Amino acid sequence: MGNIEAAQAELFRSQADLWKKHYDDEFSHRYRKKFYFPKLFEGVEIKGMNILEAMCGTGCLTDVLLDMGGRGTGLDISDELLAHYRRAYPGARTVAGSIFSLPFEREIFDLVYVVGGLHHAQPHLDKAFSEVHRVLKPGGRFFFLEPPDN
Repeated sequence: MGNIEAAQAELFRSQADLWKKHYDDEFSHRYRKKFYFPKLFEGVEIKGMNILEAMCGTGCLTDVLLDMGGRGTGLDISDELLAHYRRAYPGARTVAGSIFSLPFEREIFDLVYVVGGLHHAQPHLDKAFSEVHRVLKPGGRFFFLEPPDN
C-alpha cells in the first residue's frame, strides 16, 4: 500500500490549491448542502455523534455536521488539504493518514463518511472497508457518496 498512498499524497499535495478552488467555493457548498446532505444523512440524528470524515480533503460537509452538533475528525492523506481544512474549521481535529490504515482505536466513531474519495481506493476497497468497520462502534454507520460512472 505504501506506494499507492505515497502517489495519492503527492497527487493531492500538488493539486491542493486547485482542489480548494474547484470544490470549496461558496456555490459548491450551497449545492452540497441542498442536494448531498439531505439525502446522505436523511433521518440521522447527528447531534452528539463522534464522526470521522475520512478522505476529507477541504471538508465538503464539515460545516453542516458541526452546525448539527456533531463532533468531527477530518482525516486525509494530504497535509496541504488538511491545512486548508484547518483554516476553514479552526479548532477541528485533523489527522494525517490513510483510509487503508486508520490511525485510531477500535470502535470509537458513531459515523464514518466519505464524499467522492473511494474511487481513489480502487482496487483495494476491501482494505478501506475493513478499516472503516474496525473504527465504527457497534451499530455505527458508514455513509459514502461517489460520482456516477459514465
